[in-house]
Amino acid sequence: MKIGWGYRIALLYVGFISLIIFLVYRSTQVNFDLVTKDYYSEELKFQQLIDAGKNQSALSAPVQLSLQGKEVLLRFPAEFSNMQVKGTVQFFSMVNAEWDKTVAFDTKESPVVIAVDGMQPATYTVKLKWSDGSKSYYQESDLNIQ
Repeated sequence: MKIGWGYRIALLYVGFISLIIFLVYRSTQVNFDLVTKDYYSEELKFQQLIDAGKNQSALSAPVQLSLQGKEVLLRFPAEFSNMQVKGTVQFFSMVNAEWDKTVAFDTKESPVVIAVDGMQPATYTVKLKWSDGSKSYYQESDLNIQ
């Protein structure tokens, strides 16, 4: 039995429509996490972040991040010895927004110790924002938590 050209065209259209419906269904199942939920208000503050990054690059050394066991140690440069340092550390995961963690600190002691137990093993972008009272500083570093 031979299939006519009309049936072949109809099968081609039905197959194409089925493929499109399947692709639309699969695209609705994908989770897209934005970098921040408040993207536009963060964009307006971006110049302040650039200025804080310039302040950080003028320091004698960057803030050193080190992972020791289940703790991250932040060692500030010599300019901040015996100074009140206040800021936040954001562990930003590009894999899953639910893995992000933000910790605030306010101390004169160096190093600042931050517990990371319970965090998923991944490579995090550590966004460190801090102030000494007169200037703001900003630094980004990558940290691999196992």
